[in-house]
Amino acid sequence: MIPKLLGTLVLATLVFAWACSSTPNVSSEDGARAQIALGGEVYGNYCADCHGDAGQGGRNTPPVVGDAAFPLDPPEGSRFRKGQFRTALDIAMFATTTMPPDEESRAEMTEEMYWAVLAFALDANGVALDAPLDGDRAGAIVLHP
Repeated sequence: MIPKLLGTLVLATLVFAWACSSTPNVSSEDGARAQIALGGEVYGNYCADCHGDAGQGGRNTPPVVGDAAFPLDPPEGSRFRKGQFRTALDIAMFATTTMPPDEESRAEMTEEMYWAVLAFALDANGVALDAPLDGDRAGAIVLHP
């Protein structure tokens, strides 16, 4: 009985060691790149109709890419945005409660999708991400001191 149990334990240890050694190393930068890629897909499906295929904005929607993207103060007469964008977290708090503007599409969005779209927009505006975006990282990205 003991030799059989010992053999099972040795086999389990070897399998565990093999699984750990064969697991690919995924760097934080790889995670950020994957998040940005997902954000591009989500942006194309949920945001581009209003904000433009290149983030340039539309007739009644602000740009999300370029010099005019994410100004500190909301545009005069803004229907949706009322608060300032000091950090990327401010943008996230706004987007998760108001974007997309129709409730049905907003209900389809997951937390992962929102962070991915914001990572995509930040990357498109030259903000380098060395790890996937989350609440802590977004709060540390100061857009307007």
